Amino acid sequence: MDIPTWTSEVAPAQWETHLNLELQLEQPTRRRNSVSSGRKGLTELLDRNREWAAATVKESPNFFIKLSAQQNAEILWIGCSDARVPPNQILNLKPGEVFVHCNIANEVVHSDLNCLSVIEYAVVHLKVKHIIVCGHYGCTGIKAALSQQEFGIVDNWLRNIKDLYIEQQAHFQATSTPKHKMNLLTELNVAKSVRRVCHTRIVQNAWKNGHNLSVHGWCYSIEDGEIRDLHICVTEESQVEPIYQRMKEKETSELPVSSNIPFTPRQRYNVPSSPTRQNKDKDIVLSDIKLDHFTSTSFQLFRPSRRFLGAMVVLSAALLAKNGKVMVARQFVEVSRIRLEGLLTAFPKLLASESRQHTFIDTESVRYVYQPIESYFLLLITNKTSNIVEDLHTMQLMAKLVPDICGTLTEAHIREKQFDLVFGFDELLTAGGHSENITLQQIRTNMEMESHEEKLHLMIQKTKQENAIADMKRQQQRIKEEQREKARMEKAAGMTSPFNRNSSYGGFGSNSSGFTSPSASSSSNSFKAAEPYIEAPKQSSSSSSRTSGMKLGGSKPGNSFLDAMAAEDDLKDIPPMAMAAANIPAPTAKPEPAAAVSHEPVGIAIEEKLSVVLNRDGAVEQLEVKGSLFVAGNDPESSVCRLRLRHSNANGINFQTHPKVDKKLFESQSILALKDDSKPFPPSRVAVLRWAIKTQDESFLPLNITCWPEEEGNGKMTVSLEYSMDREMNLENVNIIIPLGANDLPQISHIDGDYRHNPSEGSLLWHLDTIDSSNSSGSLEFSIRGNNLDAFFPIGVSFFSRSIYCDLAVDSVIRTSDGSPVKYGFDQLVSTDSYVIQ
Repeated sequence: MDIPTWTSEVAPAQWETHLNLELQLEQPTRRRNSVSSGRKGLTELLDRNREWAAATVKESPNFFIKLSAQQNAEILWIGCSDARVPPNQILNLKPGEVFVHCNIANEVVHSDLNCLSVIEYAVVHLKVKHIIVCGHYGCTGIKAALSQQEFGIVDNWLRNIKDLYIEQQAHFQATSTPKHKMNLLTELNVAKSVRRVCHTRIVQNAWKNGHNLSVHGWCYSIEDGEIRDLHICVTEESQVEPIYQRMKEKETSELPVSSNIPFTPRQRYNVPSSPTRQNKDKDIVLSDIKLDHFTSTSFQLFRPSRRFLGAMVVLSAALLAKNGKVMVARQFVEVSRIRLEGLLTAFPKLLASESRQHTFIDTESVRYVYQPIESYFLLLITNKTSNIVEDLHTMQLMAKLVPDICGTLTEAHIREKQFDLVFGFDELLTAGGHSENITLQQIRTNMEMESHEEKLHLMIQKTKQENAIADMKRQQQRIKEEQREKARMEKAAGMTSPFNRNSSYGGFGSNSSGFTSPSASSSSNSFKAAEPYIEAPKQSSSSSSRTSGMKLGGSKPGNSFLDAMAAEDDLKDIPPMAMAAANIPAPTAKPEPAAAVSHEPVGIAIEEKLSVVLNRDGAVEQLEVKGSLFVAGNDPESSVCRLRLRHSNANGINFQTHPKVDKKLFESQSILALKDDSKPFPPSRVAVLRWAIKTQDESFLPLNITCWPEEEGNGKMTVSLEYSMDREMNLENVNIIIPLGANDLPQISHIDGDYRHNPSEGSLLWHLDTIDSSNSSGSLEFSIRGNNLDAFFPIGVSFFSRSIYCDLAVDSVIRTSDGSPVKYGFDQLVSTDSYVIQ
């Protein structure tokens, strides 16, 4: 569809009449068919609508059917909201042929999301061919911008027009009448809006994608109803800036030819003839124009500012110390280093010689715009044609940006954030030195540079690191297993003494205390409970796959001898299942608390290790408790002491004292003391008393767990687990590890507590922070693919508690010399060494 065009003519002579700029609400001319007030007026409007619809259907029966199918607008009209400028009527087009966006004074502002959304919808979805920015002479918004009155919120919207007037103020002074001034501002405002439309990414991307799109600038005269073509037509990205050169040099039809201003152009446009350009009234593309010289001086009235021509630029943005030291300097145009250093070096001298209090300094070639900020100066170096108002606005935003990036302005912080400052300056100023219409929040968002690909890469890296750490822990646990198994074999062969292990007694030596130096782990972690270890036997043979065939070789005889020795001492192998189970971290598990490191003169700790083996029916096959009492003398004088204990030999508890402890005194009076009363207890903790409980009595069982796997018949299994606690204990950090026999994720239907699935180990961890009288029983139910009932055993359990099994307490600690009391710290802990349901 062709765009209707209007030839440019000289404005009517009556425009030279004086225009009163005092803005008052003008009474609109009463229509012949006025609308009544109240609800009656609404009824009249509805009646008029029905009359119009009936007349339209009579004229074109299928009009509304076609209109309701899809709008086929090829024109986007950006105009004023003035009711006297209806786009369809003045273009003589029917509904559906023009896509309209209106606001006060036909402004296009890059922060107006409403306008940008309309442009995007029209260009991207409707595929319009023309965008027309149309102002109109006598615009009330232009009048308001030229006045000095306050109108309310609209003043903020009209600020862009006021800024445009300030930029061109020198040219407005040559206008003869106020009406000429308002007409000139109207046309320049249209030109500015056209430029902003062309500068949007929406329009520029459309041109890059081959979209046949042109942007026009028009002005409508309410006095005669005709549209004046300003001869602004942009059809490609390369023409964005030359549009203002054309506005500068074209002959305008809006200003009347005054008798006192000669105007004798030799030739308006010299357009080469072309077969495709038969109609001289069509829009002229900028690249086809050859501009002649004008002899008129009146065209100077339309010379736009250097800002329009792209000459107003920021050469450099810098942050300087008050002594002239350059911290950061960012250049936005090509300038030699020697010249830039000269400009920056000259600034402190000019500042010292400047007696007036200003925020800018003009020199012969450049302008310095500066602002003090703490002990530094923010500096913009611009050319002299720069708009000082806009430069000050840029400076204000820079003054907010620099502290936002650096925080406290110190030289160390600035050097640390140098690149961030450069990035921030680049967001504020474009390459070429033009300021961006941007806010501080938008700069923050752009500098975050959030990237989905980067997040994905970091997630992959984190997963790799976690897998490497988990693999390292498994290797460490495997090495510990090998060392433990080797130690047991050596013990079975009678090669070491029973007190050579870290958790047991120390040996004997020549030191003054009679005890050897403790191991590194004991000395660095005084009164720290041993790390719980989840031990589980190997899976039953029924759960493992059975293979048949020839087997080469047999078991080695050496191993048979060591196995026989281990069997005599009731030693058992530790399977690798415990290692895998122990490596699964609890989802919300709290770390096992160590026995508190006492700062009292004497520290005392009681620790018990629990080993339990249950069968699948919940019966106790083995229950063993091994405990130790540790003493550490933190004060050499107070460590020469005795411990008065209170204990009971019930439950078949047998106590064993350290060889350096007076055993007879303990058995007769329940007092722990060294055989040599003159020697103190060592400064690092040492086990001076041990005991053991071995039974199959279920009343000793802290936690009973039953597991009921059932086949559903569709290749899936439902597993129900239940725990119960009949003993009065408070269990903390309870972890129950269930092997799944598969790597699939189980479907949890019910759980008391939390869980975590470990696909690499094929196990499920059931975690409870605490089990006490308030939750003495609980259950877990899940389903998983499989058909092997034995795949869910053995089950490993770990926990710790402050309720010990042994009836042992410390009544007091007294000095050996005079029997005076000694302050002491005390802690007790029971944890699992091995807790298995098989």
